[in-house]
Amino acid sequence: MSKGGGAHADSQMQQGLPAEVARLPQKLMRAFREAFSKFDPANDDVVPSSELLAMLHSLSLNPTERELKSASDELLRGGTRLSFVVFCRACGSGPLSTASGLFPFLP
Repeated sequence: MSKGGGAHADSQMQQGLPAEVARLPQKLMRAFREAFSKFDPANDDVVPSSELLAMLHSLSLNPTERELKSASDELLRGGTRLSFVVFCRACGSGPLSTASGLFPFLP
């Protein structure tokens, strides 16, 4: 992914993403990508599931234990890795989209 801003970088970031994820606001997608990338040193679009709470905190999200447990159960289904697409679905329109402190950086 290009580190520069602008429409070209945004369209590159959204290529290959499922429609429901690609429709998320670009500002939100950039924030998700930045947060996810901090925990994805291999740059392979998957992170250990144990990093979910830290990624949410990096987005200024503070889910309750119940919200986190519910989201983890739904997203991971017993797995140990979390993909970028699943993370976007969860935060953009899924179980974590109603977490307390929801995206204070959006207008």
